[in-house]
Amino acid sequence: MARAVNFLIQSVLICGCSKVVITNSDSHPKIVMSAENQESTLPELPRHVYPKLIARYKRMCALDPADYSPGQTGSIRVIWNKEPYQIEVAFPETPNSVDTVLTIVKL
Repeated sequence: MARAVNFLIQSVLICGCSKVVITNSDSHPKIVMSAENQESTLPELPRHVYPKLIARYKRMCALDPADYSPGQTGSIRVIWNKEPYQIEVAFPETPNSVDTVLTIVKL
């Protein structure tokens, strides 16, 4: 799962995206990336991947993956092409909630 999460972060930075929404829909989780009023959707993920993906992001934010307190947020700092970025992550309230939002900010 770590590779998938790192690949997603790398893809977002390469594309210059400022926001990513991971949606846990009834059929399959979707990842929508936004950059300057343009959106692109990545291929749908298998349903069982969503909780693992969210748990991995929580660990990267030094949060407890089992804690679903309302309004949980965290941040991840990364360096890409010698440029620092901060990824602000807003987590859902329950494992089956709809959206997890990643906001990318160049520092």
